[in-house]
Amino acid sequence: MLKKKVLRAFILFSFFAATSVFTITACNSEIGWFDRGEDTSIAVYPDRLDQKSAEKKSVNHALGQVEIPLSPQKIVVLDNSFLLDPLLALGVSPAGIAVCPYCISSDTLSDLVADIPSVGDWERPSLEKILNLKPDLIIGHIWQGAQYSLLSEIAPTVLVGTDSRLDYRVDFKENLTYLADILDKGDKANELLANYNMRIEKFRQKLGNGLNNMTVSVVHLNGSQPSVYGSNL
Repeated sequence: MLKKKVLRAFILFSFFAATSVFTITACNSEIGWFDRGEDTSIAVYPDRLDQKSAEKKSVNHALGQVEIPLSPQKIVVLDNSFLLDPLLALGVSPAGIAVCPYCISSDTLSDLVADIPSVGDWERPSLEKILNLKPDLIIGHIWQGAQYSLLSEIAPTVLVGTDSRLDYRVDFKENLTYLADILDKGDKANELLANYNMRIEKFRQKLGNGLNNMTVSVVHLNGSQPSVYGSNL
């Protein structure tokens, strides 16, 4: 009888010991799915872990300062001309773009962005479409600032201080230099500007003194409304 009691006690002890080991192991395996920092209220899944561990830097923009990833991989740009053009020139292919519904599209740009998803009208971009793209950086204009707080909930958002709807004299060199600076592509921007200046100089040399007797008109078409620029610009 004593042997049976001892055997029974040993079996029960072994069972509870095994159960305890299993429970501890299971609990330890779950720790990796939660933030171990001060904020333990958010479950951290693998993609969030990547975002939290990514190196960041602080940049100035039209509404102040914001921290952005050092090497953003999925950029949504709320523009398909003034900001998109320099980004493409810098070798950055956005994950999504907002489009101007009344602007005349460029055949060259259209070919380059044919496979890039649209997030809607640049004056009313779809937050749902932007969210579905899971961007790590959003770039837009200051006049799109009404949605800044909502956009910032999706990803770090940088707004450039150009009102491309009203002022067509946007300095493309400034835009290029600024975007290159926040994306750490300064060398590429310097190369592009050097090539541009070289082409302009060759053009001037080719025309020679003819420039002094030449009148040039610059016309910008915004939908059905033309804008003519004079020599004072």
